[in-house]
Amino acid sequence: MRRSHNRRRSPYDISRAVVLLVILALVALLVFGAVRLLTLSTAPAPTPTPQPSASPSAGEPEETAAQEEAPGESEGGSLYLDIAVDVENRILQVSQQVQWVNDTGSEQEEIVFRMYPNALNNGEDTPLAEELAQEAFPNGAQTEGIVVRGAAVDGRAAEFSVDGALRTTLRVRPAAAVPEGGEVSVTLLYTLALPQGDYPLGYSSSGLQACWFYPVRALWEDGGWHLTDVVENGGFPWYYPASQVYAAIRLPQGVTMCSTGSVQTTAQTEEGVIYYVSAAGARDFAFCLTELESRYERTEGGVEFLALSQSSRYSRLAGDTAAGMAAFLTEFFGSCPIEELELVQAELAMEVSVHSGLVLFDRDFLRNQSESLPAAAAAATAWQWFGGAVGGGYADDRDLHAPLCDYLAARYLQQDAEEGAETDGWISEGAEKIEAIRAYVGEERFDEALKEYYRQYAGKKGGAEVFAALCGEEYEAEVFARLRGYGVP
Repeated sequence: MRRSHNRRRSPYDISRAVVLLVILALVALLVFGAVRLLTLSTAPAPTPTPQPSASPSAGEPEETAAQEEAPGESEGGSLYLDIAVDVENRILQVSQQVQWVNDTGSEQEEIVFRMYPNALNNGEDTPLAEELAQEAFPNGAQTEGIVVRGAAVDGRAAEFSVDGALRTTLRVRPAAAVPEGGEVSVTLLYTLALPQGDYPLGYSSSGLQACWFYPVRALWEDGGWHLTDVVENGGFPWYYPASQVYAAIRLPQGVTMCSTGSVQTTAQTEEGVIYYVSAAGARDFAFCLTELESRYERTEGGVEFLALSQSSRYSRLAGDTAAGMAAFLTEFFGSCPIEELELVQAELAMEVSVHSGLVLFDRDFLRNQSESLPAAAAAATAWQWFGGAVGGGYADDRDLHAPLCDYLAARYLQQDAEEGAETDGWISEGAEKIEAIRAYVGEERFDEALKEYYRQYAGKKGGAEVFAALCGEEYEAEVFARLRGYGVP
């Protein structure tokens, strides 16, 4: 079995890995029975009644070094995933456990999750631009989405239902209402048949990508659940809270896996290999399987970079750009919020898909727009600070994080150009917007606001409104208006 990297660990790393191994092994044992029950089922029971074990001790994850090193606090708490991958049939069988804290301010009789995959196969209502939908899924997504087999709260079977125009809302009802400030452990058992297509969630000739594949807790805003339709979000997922993620990924022999977070250890089984992965403060957890062999590895500032593509030139260019960008941002913001960044070629209909610790580049993007690869790799690296570590909804990502990452990439590439490195002098419309705001506010004030924004909201929900406020009262309204696209140019 090949892993995306193989590094020599220090005694500190080894000690930390041992601690995490114990935690991950415990989690795997606790949910393995539920996963095996799900795997052996030939059809969902009329009334699913999973019987998961009690959740792991809440004190154990917080004691790990990985959690101590995570920037800020993780709003999403702890997330445990046990994922069995049927590579031949492209099916994920998952047991998911979430430590859910009732921070809504009132007693809750139901716990609400959102399920992005369920929106993909809705004919004309599929939440993708028509051109992209035809390119990504020429024959339609052809997936049922997430099929929930059972739910439990604190180890007791719970009723659940799925609703919404696109079947994207999952409601779990515990036996007793959860009081304000109360905490419960929610276990979900489900399957997901991945669609065939060139998309971050799907499979193609280049491999398998599992992004936005699991139910995420719904956001409570203004006294109610924020149940915005995916279409209203522009076809992108909703707000994902930063979480401490522990995952056990069960795979057959002979494939290479890259993922969010870092692999702490592996275990050999009769069926194949189990990867035990830990990701601190990850906004979304994603992984991919690939058969690509052209790899480039580099370590910079304590972060391991791996690039996999069809060409050694592309691998080196992507890896070196990401490492250089990380060093540039570390001087400005401090240490990188991730330990590993993996950049992998896939088939994504000319898109670049960025996730915490994992970046997917489209094959045609590399072949036809290789001159733009440094800009894309640099912006994807900036995303690990903004968008990956700092949470936001689609509007915040579109209005602040995406242009901000482009702007930081442009600053880095400009610096590289001045030092004689090869660059195409790229700058996007979003980068120009941020540069104009910086000139309006003043470079020193803007840079300090940017540092403070990352410091205060790492691991939490940020966005355009809070960033504008940090720029100063006299600039706040205009900065917010410009970020949202209707300010004075």
